[in-house]
Amino acid sequence: MDSKRRMLWRYCIMTAILLIPNLLCLFFAWPGFIQADHQATIANIITGNPSQWHSLVWGYLAVPFMYFTPSYGFYGFVQIAYFVVAVVFSLYRLERAGLLSAKASIVASIFFALFPTFLMYNLLYSSDLIFAYTLLPLTVMLIEISMTRGEALRQNWFIITFGLLLLMAFELRKNAVLIVVFVFIIFVLRYSKIRARLAVLFAAIIVMIAAFSFLFGTVLQARPSASQELLSVPSQQIARAIYDGGDIPDSAGEVIYQIRSKEEWKNRYDPITADPEKMHTALTVDYVKAWFEIGIRNPKSYIRAYLDLMYPFWRITPDPGSIMIGIDFANHDGFTIGKCKDICSKEYLAQFPNTETAAQHWFASQYYTYTGSHFPLVADVVNYVLFNRALPLWTMLVGLFFAIRKRMVTDYLTVTVPLFATLISLLCFAPVPMFRYAAQMYYLLPAVMVYLYRMNHGDLQSQKPRAKLRGAHQTAE
Repeated sequence: MDSKRRMLWRYCIMTAILLIPNLLCLFFAWPGFIQADHQATIANIITGNPSQWHSLVWGYLAVPFMYFTPSYGFYGFVQIAYFVVAVVFSLYRLERAGLLSAKASIVASIFFALFPTFLMYNLLYSSDLIFAYTLLPLTVMLIEISMTRGEALRQNWFIITFGLLLLMAFELRKNAVLIVVFVFIIFVLRYSKIRARLAVLFAAIIVMIAAFSFLFGTVLQARPSASQELLSVPSQQIARAIYDGGDIPDSAGEVIYQIRSKEEWKNRYDPITADPEKMHTALTVDYVKAWFEIGIRNPKSYIRAYLDLMYPFWRITPDPGSIMIGIDFANHDGFTIGKCKDICSKEYLAQFPNTETAAQHWFASQYYTYTGSHFPLVADVVNYVLFNRALPLWTMLVGLFFAIRKRMVTDYLTVTVPLFATLISLLCFAPVPMFRYAAQMYYLLPAVMVYLYRMNHGDLQSQKPRAKLRGAHQTAE
């Protein structure tokens, strides 16, 4: 059997390794779980009142599998399939680049297949998860681009695939605009020899973004996403200043007390979530001015509000009270029932009885069951490895330390754009420090760790010329 056929069989086996555990989990948890806000997205599309609050690209792709099939669980096959394709593609490219051996690729596929966090969240149907899967191959392709000093982008299939991944990331999560912007800046500064190709790439992405915006906003008349999504931190800081009995200027009070009364601002304040405070706010010049005026007079309240809201993203020690895993898998059938009313089909609504199922109860309670156990290491592994919201940030910072030592900071920052851009967006705009937001970065961490391992052992610099050759001409063993 020649090397190509052996490799084909090996990747078929790796695909089966990835599929079987996920399909078994889907079978036992059938029909899976639609995340609460995404239930509303689907219901709004069905009722002819689409909203851009969450990704409509995801929504319109999901509706045929959720609404026009006997069970919304059929979408679970689509989500699992995309997960498997993203992982297999990523492992294949890492192997082609010389960063993984054949045996290491198999081990990596077993890791992705059996990692409990992935098995659990692969059953949560939302654009967040598709976004997370997309960041994995995007990161791997950035590794190839960095190793070949941009030469990989000269291959048509490569630059087209890379562009589609960037576009998909943006359409799935609007905070991914930072990924597109940072990639553009780094590429223009680093790869001057291919600036013409880069100009075409980013022009095409901009055109496609404009086309989707026209489709959803003008053709389909979808309601735009509320600007309050950008105001989680400012609204939380204003509320904290009022809660602390701070000095509120009259000019600022005229603005913020039109939204809600002073007592409401104070009573709605919750240190671990900005959702109650950002409601009914809007990004206006007057609101920004009021926020600034209050902040000048109450800096300690602003700092305290930010730290209390965001600290789980950098504090390694666990805080079960704000992780909100149970919320992701709890019963939220009211989001569908309330939006659908009498418009959705009876067959579809019958899947949402508004009562907690055994699967919902089991998945919603597992984190708290294991963290509350007294078995040696069990709670520690769950808290520090499986569901650690600070893991992405500390991986980024430790990697940066090694990159500085190896004098490869520019390469490292190129590779980790999806990681640090997503981190920045969360630290600036996240309304709650729930694990689902950190999970967006969990899927790309193995690729970053492989890169760091090779960088620390001095393998990357010696492989730069070979990475280009392998990517274009050779087949991995």
